[in-house]
Amino acid sequence: MKQSAPKTEVPAIDRPIVFFLDSNILQTIFNSDEELARFIGSASKANATIVLPSDVMMELCTGGVEKYDFARFQKFVLLYEKLGPKVRFGHLVGDMIKLEQKALGSIRVTPTIPDGTLKRSYLSRPELFKDLYPEMLEKRRELTTRRESRLKADEEGRKVLAKKINQGELVATLQGYNTQTLKDHVSLIDRDMESYISIKKLLKKLDSEGFLVTSAFAHLMLVRYLLVVCETPDEVLKDLVNLHKNNWNDLAIAATAAYSDYLVTDDNNLRSLTNFIFGKGAIRFQGLSHREFKTKLEQLAIP
Repeated sequence: MKQSAPKTEVPAIDRPIVFFLDSNILQTIFNSDEELARFIGSASKANATIVLPSDVMMELCTGGVEKYDFARFQKFVLLYEKLGPKVRFGHLVGDMIKLEQKALGSIRVTPTIPDGTLKRSYLSRPELFKDLYPEMLEKRRELTTRRESRLKADEEGRKVLAKKINQGELVATLQGYNTQTLKDHVSLIDRDMESYISIKKLLKKLDSEGFLVTSAFAHLMLVRYLLVVCETPDEVLKDLVNLHKNNWNDLAIAATAAYSDYLVTDDNNLRSLTNFIFGKGAIRFQGLSHREFKTKLEQLAIP
């Protein structure tokens, strides 16, 4: 008999609601001065905290033309000046997994990078951007290389698995997905996470409060992996397009939203994937589109 998914509820608004913004949302906000002003105005009034991906400055400020990249960087500076502690930077997924292990399950709120770190220092002293820029460009090149390598390895693994798997059983597994599914199929993703932690060794802890990022990363990778090798994914989740393009890095960023209430992204696949797993009771954060985020942020305005 299949285990039913536990009921997951949206938290009551008795504390600041935490929104984790994917880089594509911030890019949309930065593309228009009017949009940026509207966002700052809404966020400043809302009972909310905005968390940004750890490497979002590197992603958005490394187009290769320094004057344009500096103009984008100045928008980060404006956010920092206008919103102060309401806007925070999260940690990379690997650092989060290490934090969870070190804290032995005691984390209860979204861990963010302290104000005194390099990023905050540069945000308060934008004239130092020239010192930061070469390092950001180099990290961007390294990240691009790693992404391409992982995409190739992922595609090869998908082809191998697709030949072995029973499609009927696969659809049934996805339709009946719950927290136990990860434990039953952990071998499919343990190799992909071995640079951080052996998921097999953490299985008994993944349902506990303090391992939400580790657990979310594992669930995101497993469901995405199963959907990619599924020949009829629309039987499980509608409107998926080129799901294989949501690579390891996309899932890693999404997983770091695990202590937040919402992952805000205009990547339709990633949002659908997140909400599918949320609906199965396996993660605690939901996906929102930019439009939905703007509406919710306005609703959270403090009188």
